[in-house]
Amino acid sequence: MAPGQPWIQEIFQQLAVSPVGVPLLSPAYFQSGNCMHELREMLARVDDKKMQLFPVKLKAEDKTDLPPEAASLQYMRFSDYASAEELVDKIVTRIKT
Repeated sequence: MAPGQPWIQEIFQQLAVSPVGVPLLSPAYFQSGNCMHELREMLARVDDKKMQLFPVKLKAEDKTDLPPEAASLQYMRFSDYASAEELVDKIVTRIKT
């Protein structure tokens, strides 16, 4: 994104055409109004069968209560993988084409 561009508009334009969403769950993510708006959009696309969602909890020790819209999500745990590359490979193998 170029500096000075309306980033929120760009994010939602990209979400509208993205077949896969990977929200990175953390306390800061859930405290961010923008991130929660993004998550709700991803969940709506999942409900419409237009997106596959692969939530990733970043830190195992985070004991944050999931907000209601995320409470039923099964998430992956970053700590279960030796590297980010291994996690990405696992996500890629689960993508349904």
